[in-house]
Amino acid sequence: MRTLGLTTDAMNQDKGEADPSNWLPPEPTAVCEYVADWIAIKGRWGLSMDKSEYDRIRNLLEGDCAGTIVAPWPSPPPPPPPTTQPPPPPPSFDLQRPVSCAMAAPVSVGAVGPDVGCLERRLADVAANVVPFVVDDAFGPDTEQAVRQFQEANGLVVDGAVGPQTATVLGIWSPPPPPPPPPPQVQPVVPQQQAGDCTPGYDPCLPPASDYDCAGGSGNGPEYTGRVRVTGSDPYDLDRDGDGVGCD
Repeated sequence: MRTLGLTTDAMNQDKGEADPSNWLPPEPTAVCEYVADWIAIKGRWGLSMDKSEYDRIRNLLEGDCAGTIVAPWPSPPPPPPPTTQPPPPPPSFDLQRPVSCAMAAPVSVGAVGPDVGCLERRLADVAANVVPFVVDDAFGPDTEQAVRQFQEANGLVVDGAVGPQTATVLGIWSPPPPPPPPPPQVQPVVPQQQAGDCTPGYDPCLPPASDYDCAGGSGNGPEYTGRVRVTGSDPYDLDRDGDGVGCD
């Protein structure tokens, strides 16, 4: 140890903070080694000397310590190069693994339930090197980050939400089929009167009778009708003004 040496407490108290201009070891054989170490330490750390210190050391090197070799102070070893951790491998997804569930509706942060659980189980099954997340049927920030990594790795819109597009690439999109359309309204078919059951010249059909009068009028029937179109002869004299419409 060139900077430390064994000494007595009294000697250490005597030296204090003095430099060689004010203190030297009391043992003559130790003076030159002490001066050499003093010079080496000054050089190692680039320290200056005041004039009295410099003059005293010069006098010693030219006198009692002439020929003393000042060994260079060894430089400290360079610090080891910083250790660099290799970058983590990118996320990867093995979409060839079998699918064990299906999603029926889109999900995003804050959603809970079986659709979220299916998403998380599928991601946990196919993913490697993604942000850790818990399969707990609750769509939290960690699940969202894993979804974003999946979307980025597969060229999808990176929004952290799982709708039909993302779920289809994951292989778990299976919405319920749409409800069947309502049955068509079937209009009851009213059988048309056969031609032989209608008095010619009226629309709608007026079954043959001895006479027709307008409903609400002063005629005495025996049959009555509302407004009818007269298309031919008018045996019941319903179109008295000749405008083609009876009982108007």
